[in-house]
Amino acid sequence: MSDADDAIEREREFERIVLPLRPRMNRSVWRVVRDADLAEEALQDALEALWRKLHVLRSHPNPEAFVLRVCLDAAHDQLRARIRRRALSATLGEAVDSTETGEGRAWVGEVLAEVGRLARRQAVALLLHAVEGEPYESVARALGCSEATARVHVQRAREKLRRRFGRDVPRVSTEASS
Repeated sequence: MSDADDAIEREREFERIVLPLRPRMNRSVWRVVRDADLAEEALQDALEALWRKLHVLRSHPNPEAFVLRVCLDAAHDQLRARIRRRALSATLGEAVDSTETGEGRAWVGEVLAEVGRLARRQAVALLLHAVEGEPYESVARALGCSEATARVHVQRAREKLRRRFGRDVPRVSTEASS
């Protein structure tokens, strides 16, 4: 079998496994990001990752679960990237107005780095609630959990940041940077 034949077979296998799941992939991504542009970016990232991981997908005991997990990971990555950009923009805008510009920027960078180290669900919950200003009900919908669980994720994320920095991370309004 030639390289061209291998490539054609690989493409057919990808289409056979992944394309029938496209509607579920779209719904899964949309449920997390709730934005058409972000959903499309996340879906493209997921398709690229699935193409790279086709060897894993082939042997996975539940290919559908694997595909949807990759989609959700891509959606969370897109959401976190957007929220970080907005938070950084809004917070740096405040820092520029302060007399501690360098210190403010350094602190924002440290906070964002620490948010990146949180468990995914805690980070997403915190960013949606504290940065985006979303009510807990919306956070719960985005995470696919109960409102009480969303509150716990936000609380635990804040506690970890408080322990790390010795102070609470303030709510950041992103309306001006939207």
